[in-house]
Amino acid sequence: MRYVAQEVLNRLQQSGPNGDRIVAAIITALCKGAPPAHQEAREAIERLKRQHVEDRQERDAQAAREREEREQKERERDAIAQRRAEQKAGQRDGLMRQFEQMVGQTDRQARGFALERLLNDLFDHEDLAPRGSFRITGEQIDGSFAWGNQTHLLEARWRDAPVAGDGFATLDYKTSGKTVDTRGLFISINGYSKEALQGLAKKGELRFVCLDGAHLMRCLQPGGSLRKTLEEVWRHAGETGEAFLPASSMRR
Repeated sequence: MRYVAQEVLNRLQQSGPNGDRIVAAIITALCKGAPPAHQEAREAIERLKRQHVEDRQERDAQAAREREEREQKERERDAIAQRRAEQKAGQRDGLMRQFEQMVGQTDRQARGFALERLLNDLFDHEDLAPRGSFRITGEQIDGSFAWGNQTHLLEARWRDAPVAGDGFATLDYKTSGKTVDTRGLFISINGYSKEALQGLAKKGELRFVCLDGAHLMRCLQPGGSLRKTLEEVWRHAGETGEAFLPASSMRR
């Protein structure tokens, strides 16, 4: 019985001010009608009351300390998130400056290498595990990145004219010679000819999608995201069989 009474008291103490009032009422009721208590009994009751108050104060103080610790951790997490957001924004601004500097490049080869560096930095900025250009037997790969649990091979071009129909042959060959999960991303700053895109749509299964300079500008602007761009373009490809979705037609 003693343990039952102790459990009841513990639960009442944990229920806040209402529990305190119930405990006080129980003590008062138990004392009613009782013969005058000895001094020791009265002192024991007073000690019980004081202990109850002290326990309540200690629990309240502990709860306040825990609440303050939680709030402090939340403030620290918010501060870290804010610093990271500011850092990311600064990095994206830097990428935009890189792009603007490339526009003024007149040397085509230098501009092509600069584009590869920019894209590699953009992939890294968006945590896409990039790998710079590399060579395997018989092939030169402009780079690769990982997204959607798949490897994506990169073909990047910055030429004066839009990509013509035969321009897709290289990336088509590179992606078809790899695993089933290997995809590709073709980026041509000056876009693609209408005939090239129509011909690509007739080839059947798409192994890569196409972006142009407008997509890249969109990704580099505040709030832009290459991940979201790829998601929408690949969904469009899956629904329509078209590898290219103009930036002006995108929802996001």
